[in-house]
Formats: sequence, structure tokens, C-alpha cells
Amino acid sequence: MNLLEFLLTRQRFTLGIALLISLAGVMAWFTMPREEDPRLEERVGLILAPLPGADAEQVERLVVTHLEEELAEVDAVDSIKVTIRSSVGILNVELRDSTEDVDEAWARVSDAMDRAYAEMPESALKPSLNRKLIGTESVVIAVTGSQDSLELADAAKELRRHLLGQPGVSEVVLNGDPGEQLVVAFDEATAKRLKLSPEHLANLIGARNASIPGGAIRVANRRVELRPESELRSVEELRETRVSLPGGAALPLSSIAEVKRIPTDPPTERARMNGEPAVFVGVIRRRRWMRSSGGRESGSPFMMSRSRIPNWSFRSWRTSRQRSKADSQSSVSRCWSELG
Repeated sequence: MNLLEFLLTRQRFTLGIALLISLAGVMAWFTMPREEDPRLEERVGLILAPLPGADAEQVERLVVTHLEEELAEVDAVDSIKVTIRSSVGILNVELRDSTEDVDEAWARVSDAMDRAYAEMPESALKPSLNRKLIGTESVVIAVTGSQDSLELADAAKELRRHLLGQPGVSEVVLNGDPGEQLVVAFDEATAKRLKLSPEHLANLIGARNASIPGGAIRVANRRVELRPESELRSVEELRETRVSLPGGAALPLSSIAEVKRIPTDPPTERARMNGEPAVFVGVIRRRRWMRSSGGRESGSPFMMSRSRIPNWSFRSWRTSRQRSKADSQSSVSRCWSELG
């Protein structure tokens, strides 16, 4: 008698087994752990190894080869894909699916990078590892309400500061931040009359904005930390910088030049919401953050920032977009722009 005949001749037994399996499935459905936004294990990482001024052949010989040799000794590494450009080597590292302790595996990868860096020339910059390539933005908030992209970016950054203080938030990313730069524009006729040159003003501002360690002194058996006021912290401080004239007098920079903060030209990023300028704030939650707590935790800082910045318009929506490819391209672009 085969199994099929056994089940057909004992219908009550077959029906009982089917009911037990169905009951187990129903119980598993209601008792299984759930995450509102499940996070994937970080099994893919991006290594950037800069060698400023070197061509592709030199980058391969002096940088990438050392990294490949050291990473090959890490058992958890499954594959390494290399892209070599002038001044930088890019390595996509993937861990084996059987790797249980992912954090420990990435720690061994970091150790291998340190050993490889010790064999690189002095002109090489320390390789960096970015393992946060896969992320799910649970909520995306659009900040609108102004035609000034810098004002929108400031509001979005303030919102990000509040969100990062919440226990359920892992990361907050900004999209559409145009970047910023300070411009000092002076009239040539005024500068000529005061016998000032652009080089003199540039050297003066550079000296005024120097970061100098203060050190410490000991007074009556007490240690007192010194902090030199040599670093500019705001546009207003730059405007009030004293400019020494050839005759010995001094004037504030704002009296002979216009100091303004403007978006980077050309802007690094642009974003629009329903045809209006916007900056998007994406919220990525921590691993295993359950539905019951996630919504309440992220809502309070959002409402706090909204009340503090009443002129801005906030609109949020849920998303499950993954950022793996975008983050990889962004990291490469940042490194490429810094080297160029």
C-alpha cells in the first residue's frame, strides 16, 4: 500500500492532519514577528580608496592590489567588484549569504583595509567603507513654502536635528539640498580708492578664519581651557571683520563689500514638489522597530519643528524605496568631487 492509498482509505486521519496543518498556519500568521519597515542585512559595502593625482594604472598597482589581497583573506567575503578611475579605486564588497554575524564580518573587512593602507604610499588617503547602502525610507517629508532654497534647506536641517534625537530613527537623509557658499563682492572703484586688492582681502579673511587650538593654562591648581576666537561662526561675524587700511584705519568688511550667503552655483541638487522648490527629508527607522512604537516616536519631533517654523509647508507620505544604487553613486560622486 503506497502513501496515496493510505490517505484515501483513512479519510478521517487525512482530514485531521489537514486541519492541524491549517491551524498551525493560522497561528503562525498571527504570532509571527512583524516590522513596519523591515531592514535587510547589510551584506554589501562600498570601499573608496583615493590616491590623489594618480592615473588608473597607478591606482590599481599602489592601492587596489593591496586591498584585494587583504580582503581575499576574509572568509566572509563572497565577491569583490572593482572599478578604477584616475585618483580613486572603487570596490564593491559582498558578504556570503551564510554569514550570520554581519557586524563581525565587516569588522574583519575594516581590519583588512587597515593592513592594506599600511602598505600604500604616503600620498594615499585612508580608504573608507560605506556599508549603509540598503535603506528603506519609512517616511518622506517635503519642506516647501518659500522660493529661497537656502531657507528651505535650513528648515529641513532643523527638522533633521529633531528627528535624529528620536530612539526609533536610524538615519535622516536630505534630498534637494542645493549646498551653500559665501560670496564677498566689493566695488572695484571703492577698493581702488582705499588702496585694497582682492588678494589682501582674501588673505585677511583666511587669517581671520583660522582654526587654532587653544590649549590650557593652570591657575591656582585648576586647569583652564583656552578657546581662541579666531574662527568665523556666522555670516554676521564675517561682515564685522575689521579690514586694515594702508593709512592705519580699520573698517568693517560690510562697509566696503557685500557679504552674502547664496546657493552653490551650479546647485548640487534640486527638488520640486508640485512645481514648487522643495527639500525632501527621508526618515529611516532602526532595525526591528515595531509598528506600535514607530509612528508615535517619529511624530513628536515632526510636530515640534512644524510648530517652530510655521511659515513652511510640510507634507509627508510613506514609501518603501530602497536607496542602494543611489547611495553608491552619491558616495562615488562625493569622493570624485573632493579629488577634482
